[in-house]
Amino acid sequence: MLVFYFLSILVVFLGVVVGLPGAVHINPILLHFFEPHIVTFLTTALLLMTSASSIIIFWKYIQWKDALLLAFYGLLGGVAGGLLFGYLSPRVVVLLFFVSGFAFLWNHYHKKPNTNKYGLFVSGFLTSFLQSFGVSAGAIRRTFLLTKGYSLQEIYGTIAIAYTVSGGSIVVTRMVHEDIPFALLYQILVLFPFIFITVFIGKKMMGLFSKRVQEYIVVYSLIVSLILAIPYLFK
Repeated sequence: MLVFYFLSILVVFLGVVVGLPGAVHINPILLHFFEPHIVTFLTTALLLMTSASSIIIFWKYIQWKDALLLAFYGLLGGVAGGLLFGYLSPRVVVLLFFVSGFAFLWNHYHKKPNTNKYGLFVSGFLTSFLQSFGVSAGAIRRTFLLTKGYSLQEIYGTIAIAYTVSGGSIVVTRMVHEDIPFALLYQILVLFPFIFITVFIGKKMMGLFSKRVQEYIVVYSLIVSLILAIPYLFK
């Protein structure tokens, strides 16, 4: 678990500072140490703790009306996705990691101004449903909030509420449905104080890197992560 702990702190820090989408980057790397289904459980629990920390740190920026509506739809999407995920084979899960990674890179290099106005169902239910499969869909939720004119801090705080609820529903549903032992969750929960400190430090360093440097970090770290995971497509 030491490798997971180290990667978790690094991904959480970069997530706050440069906007690194955690799961899509860390999932392929963790395939070297864990079975695919366990990988998605670990990253979901990690992002859940990150969101819980962000609630505390970005509390005064939370837009409660949208946060609670997104959380409600996210709860439903998380339960639905958590129930279905257990039926996927390990190979399909690995394939989803690559599909999510390539989709992220495609959207990054073909991105257009945020003109899409996603509704609550898509931003809440569908986003949570896709995230339960390890698919990077957080941009949908961010776009929904951006079109409302919220600041970056307000978006962070509002999403933190939404993901804490939806991520919690995914974790609980999968633990019950797939009989995942609580001991595994406990091994992750011990990270919480370190995650909180990392998010707090990351908040102070937001804007430290230029947009160009942020782009290099996000894109090339993902490319390396996917390349290293290629052998697991054939196992």
